[in-house]
Amino acid sequence: MSKQFLSAVVCTMLLSPWWVEAGQPSSLFASWATPSSMFEAGETRLPIKPAKRFSRTEQSACRERMSPNPGFIEYLQESAEKGDIKAQMTLGHSYRNGDYLDKADPERAAYWFKKAADQGDLDAQVVLGTLYDKGEGVPQNHEQAVILYQLAATSGDQWGQVFLGQHYLTGRGVKKSVKLGRYWLRKAADQGNGPAKEMLGKLPPNSN
Repeated sequence: MSKQFLSAVVCTMLLSPWWVEAGQPSSLFASWATPSSMFEAGETRLPIKPAKRFSRTEQSACRERMSPNPGFIEYLQESAEKGDIKAQMTLGHSYRNGDYLDKADPERAAYWFKKAADQGDLDAQVVLGTLYDKGEGVPQNHEQAVILYQLAATSGDQWGQVFLGQHYLTGRGVKKSVKLGRYWLRKAADQGNGPAKEMLGKLPPNSN
């Protein structure tokens, strides 16, 4: 694997990770949001505390490296078409956010996330689920989002568990069940997921 490829992966995850605001690309250095208010609004968004170890110089260097680069996109695509999941995920993020491109392409982003999800990649399944929830690059379909979250959740992915639990609590794309919502949030909380713990704390005791 080339140094350029590794640099791309690091920069993509540093500047625009999907888990900062699932369903809507956002900078890693975005301010904190309130999990409880997002939960009450029924939105599929969860915050991650900004990582302070990256300097502004490092951020700027990453942004410069992520300027339009057709040759690098071709390199990624060649690897992705051979089934390389990391390349597929990096392409997905690139097309979603416009990294290394002149502009974003939501449909191409969804295409590459689906390629990775079809190979069983848990991150890809959750990302693709958020795209279906939002109708970003694919027709909005909460039922399909639930299917994808279920795949990730049953394999132990804590964010799949959180989003699945949230859907059961709100009844989006699935029959509402506080019991199942609590079950999946507990699974995520047991892995140390902070937003899941907060959501559980707001549920009425012994609610079904």
